Amino acid sequence: MQHMLGILGLALGTSAWVSATAQVPDTMYAYREAIVKLAPGLVSKDLFMAADQERPMKEGLERLDALMSGLKKHERLQGLGFKIPAKQLQENSHAAVTAFAKGQKDLSWMHLRALVHGCNQCHTQVSGTQAPPWHLTQDRLPKGSFALAETWYLFRDYSRAMEFYLSVISQYGLASITLDELRVSLEKVLAMTLRIDRSPQKAHEIFSSIQKADLIPLDIKTEIGLWLDELSRLKKMTLPTSETSSAKSVDEFSDQVLRQVYPVMQHPGSRKASAYLASGVLLEFVNSHEKAVLPRILYWLGVSLRETDDTLFSSSSTYYLAECIRRFPKDPVAKVCYSELSQYHQEQDTGSLGLFSSDLSSELVRLKKLLDAAVDKRPQKR
Repeated sequence: MQHMLGILGLALGTSAWVSATAQVPDTMYAYREAIVKLAPGLVSKDLFMAADQERPMKEGLERLDALMSGLKKHERLQGLGFKIPAKQLQENSHAAVTAFAKGQKDLSWMHLRALVHGCNQCHTQVSGTQAPPWHLTQDRLPKGSFALAETWYLFRDYSRAMEFYLSVISQYGLASITLDELRVSLEKVLAMTLRIDRSPQKAHEIFSSIQKADLIPLDIKTEIGLWLDELSRLKKMTLPTSETSSAKSVDEFSDQVLRQVYPVMQHPGSRKASAYLASGVLLEFVNSHEKAVLPRILYWLGVSLRETDDTLFSSSSTYYLAECIRRFPKDPVAKVCYSELSQYHQEQDTGSLGLFSSDLSSELVRLKKLLDAAVDKRPQKR
């Protein structure tokens, strides 16, 4: 236990997720309040599906869906990395309302969770020093370290989320913490240190300490070892920044990071660590320099989100790959993006990462026509 308390001190002592002074723009307050009212059902699936909660959950979903219909009008969301999650929010919001009305509460809850994850696609692009906290009253907070960690993560209070995720890890084997809760907690710590804080050094220090804990299962220690192998490589790299780096340098960085691990691992390590770090860098860049985005930037962003969101009901991955084809149909990378989308579609039986199977089928047909038309317009060689 003393060992794990040391890890917590390390994480919070070097963390960028301090209390924010920035304020939520006026246009975002309504969305925030609507989601906060759904907070108990958002965290607890049982509560969301409970008979006595049907009316407040139904009204809450309808209120949120009505607000989401005007989401794209806000200037704050005009960056590419914000526009695509905004579209995802609208689709999941409408799907949540529709499923709930049909009595498919389980499906509705999955869409609601996917919706909030879409919010996090934007908010994890902003450092904790800039992201304003969401103040939840005590009656809206669940019980238990894992539920609290998930709540604070969903509402982007990353300092508190880190505290409770590390508490879950420290309690494993000593309290009623499940193996799934342990795995989720470990990956959320990885996500916060890499996608949000973009610090492979911090991640390496934290997981080096966690790996020494006596009660962590051997197979998970082995997986952490792979993360550490990859983090050792990543922490030696110089990360580009959106303020000073060109599109070419960001493109080359992402290619250097991800080509080593995708589609085939070129060395011992973890694809997850590279994908989390690359996605953070790429999301920041596409928001700051939308017009300068290159085809391969969109490709690697789609791939990195696919790798990090593989356990989620919905991801932005498909949207970025499709955006690459729509923007750059003549570029060879567009064909690679199409191949990735086709593969994702084949892997999904009832749905896909970001779009339902039938929707993606239709989208693939439209995108294929774009690619074919681009080939037809190329000058013929004589």
